[in-house]
Amino acid sequence: GGARRARGDPLLRLRLRRVPPGRAANAHVDDAFPKGQVRFVCVSVDERAEEVAWEFQRLFFADSDVLNAFIEDEGDFPKFPTQLGCSGLVVLDAEGRFATIRSPAYTQYRDAAFEPVERLLEQLVAYGKPGGEEKRKRKIRDEDAFAVSEERAAVIERPCSDGKCCISGLPSFELPSVGHAGMDAEHAELEDAMRAAAKSRAVSDVDTLRKLFTEHAEREEELMRRSGFRTGGIFSVLESHVADHSSIAEVAAKVAAGADDDRLVPATAVDQLCRRIVEHALTFDMHYKGRLI
Repeated sequence: GGARRARGDPLLRLRLRRVPPGRAANAHVDDAFPKGQVRFVCVSVDERAEEVAWEFQRLFFADSDVLNAFIEDEGDFPKFPTQLGCSGLVVLDAEGRFATIRSPAYTQYRDAAFEPVERLLEQLVAYGKPGGEEKRKRKIRDEDAFAVSEERAAVIERPCSDGKCCISGLPSFELPSVGHAGMDAEHAELEDAMRAAAKSRAVSDVDTLRKLFTEHAEREEELMRRSGFRTGGIFSVLESHVADHSSIAEVAAKVAAGADDDRLVPATAVDQLCRRIVEHALTFDMHYKGRLI
């Protein structure tokens, strides 16, 4: 059919030369899984599917064993339930049986979303070893394998605990250019708002940042619709973009609600919010760079 590999039959060892902010789902599996035990597949379903597949090959998958492919025909989309990778990964065992059709979403849990996937892969690898037949008979329960631990969830909600900070200060609030004058101007306004909120920690400045981001998100989403980005459906770049906007807005509301009696919010909470905005711009916004009308 129309599902094809990008030229050169790319590969699995996952020594990525460049990993985007946050962490790619396979960024360190080299150390966890010897070559041949786990196979990673990346399938581009973007409107520019082949172009994106080649871009990923150049940036992330060179000299790796990731099977990098793309779908160029709507009729070749999977018939089983699935979604964009940022909304959950699909995992199959060595015999092609589904271990899960949706792991925890990166858009919701960030880096913590990948830890349950690694635990599941460890189980599947163990089942394939001598003496693993008895283990194979036991059902892998999604609620066990894919539970994000309370400790990791706490890190997501509260970046510092027991006096130990898990998130260092942002080196820069700079947001990238997306090749659209209006969006670039709004990115500059968000940069100023993040700097102000980080400096003052005042709930009023955090709320200003929240409002600016929400208004920016609404205009950005409308521009994406007008520019022809697919709406609806499980493979919609726009829908995943909107979902991350909503997630960041929820974080902003929680940060503002956490103000103390002096109307100040914890520095680590402001840092978390700003980091989410920067990560979003460096990952999600790059999908539409140079493509808005």
